[in-house]
Amino acid sequence: MLVAILEHGWREFVEAYFTYLRARNASPLTLKSYYNSVATFARWVKKSCLEVTREDVRRFLQSLTYSAFTKAKFLRELHAFYNFLIDKGFVKQNPCRLVG
Repeated sequence: MLVAILEHGWREFVEAYFTYLRARNASPLTLKSYYNSVATFARWVKKSCLEVTREDVRRFLQSLTYSAFTKAKFLRELHAFYNFLIDKGFVKQNPCRLVG
């Protein structure tokens, strides 16, 4: 499942996040949705998840041709991923905060 996001140093962080989600008994559909959102963003941004800025997230959402509802889902799921990274001490700020 993590093959698509091996580049740019995302793998270890995503593996830790999905281990956390599985420990919280996230459903297979939830895992798939979160993975799709994170992987799509990782492929688009082409930089380490530790270097992502609020402007990167904003430009990503603007680039999507999906409905506002689907864009909000992407933002919610990326926001949750970055909250996890904050909780684990990998990043200090959530680049998804105040994007919308």
